Amino acid sequence: MGASKIFKIRGIKVYMKKKVAILFGGNSSEYEVSCLSAAGIAKNIDKEKFDFVMVGISQKGDWLLTNAGIEEIANGTWHKDVKNLDVTLSLNHKYPGVYVLDAAKNNFIKVDCIFPIIHGKTGEDGSIQGVMQLSGIPYVGCGIQSSVTGFDKTLTKKIVEELGVLQAKSLTIYADELIDDNHLARINSFFDNKYPLFVKPAREGSSIGISKVNKFDELKTAINEGFLYDTKLLIEEGIEGREIEIAVLGNKEIKLSKVGEIIANDNFYSYEAKYKSNKSKTSILTELPEEIYKKIKNSAMIIYKRLECKDLARVDFFLKENGDVVFNEINTMPGFTPISMYPKLWESCGIKYKELISKLIENAIAGNR
Repeated sequence: MGASKIFKIRGIKVYMKKKVAILFGGNSSEYEVSCLSAAGIAKNIDKEKFDFVMVGISQKGDWLLTNAGIEEIANGTWHKDVKNLDVTLSLNHKYPGVYVLDAAKNNFIKVDCIFPIIHGKTGEDGSIQGVMQLSGIPYVGCGIQSSVTGFDKTLTKKIVEELGVLQAKSLTIYADELIDDNHLARINSFFDNKYPLFVKPAREGSSIGISKVNKFDELKTAINEGFLYDTKLLIEEGIEGREIEIAVLGNKEIKLSKVGEIIANDNFYSYEAKYKSNKSKTSILTELPEEIYKKIKNSAMIIYKRLECKDLARVDFFLKENGDVVFNEINTMPGFTPISMYPKLWESCGIKYKELISKLIENAIAGNR
């Protein structure tokens, strides 16, 4: 069953529209990106095929049905709209949709699909996927297990290691360990006294809480910074190479895009560089040697499959000067603004933003998981 049945009346195509709930916001550190992505989808969704409702989750955790304008959604002020209504997602399979929690209204909105454009914690870590799975409503994106695995950098690395894909040397440390001088010395020895190193929260997105360590004296401060965001940290060797990304789309039939490159005019591709400073640039690589392109495609495909991803993901690598392709990370719900790398990569392949949104919704409703 596709996204919408098509009839012809006097030669004009008429769609029996499906209703989509665009779910956005959340109380993660990537709230702003989610709002921008949701505004982009709401503005560009094919309105001949789909009706939609906007369900925002405030940073306090309130679920609200909102009719706020695109600009208010984009700038994150949508939750101030006095006409917003408290809602909850139905977990009763007989009633797939959203309940308005207002005794005077007692409204129920039937929903055919959820597009959960929530990034970071609660959005990509399996939390919201569990709620949607219980609801029985088809939804766009990876399932519970692949979201959990993909969001936890240490779990991802263990699976990728078994696949034989090149990746950076790494070490995992925990907040309940004593990070004294002896422990710091062991970390230093593990990496053969080679710098830079990167200290990363294991379960955060968009470079939140990541520090680049250029010398031993900076290691303790970086670890303390990382533990502000997670109780588990990943310490990785720095890889010298170009930062490249490839988009994956589909389930039974999986497609891979062209390759994009991040040119980070910063200490590294931090959250600030990605979304706030406008220092970094992205480009589509059109003259990549076929042998290198095959390496990237093959690695991305096997990682996507073994993590049992669904619908979409962006896989990030480093391309070293000697031609080695080194896996960096996978993003199971990549940024989805019109200028984000994921939709731009597909646009370079001839799939426009509006069409990409339709494909994802149609795949989810059709159950091609």
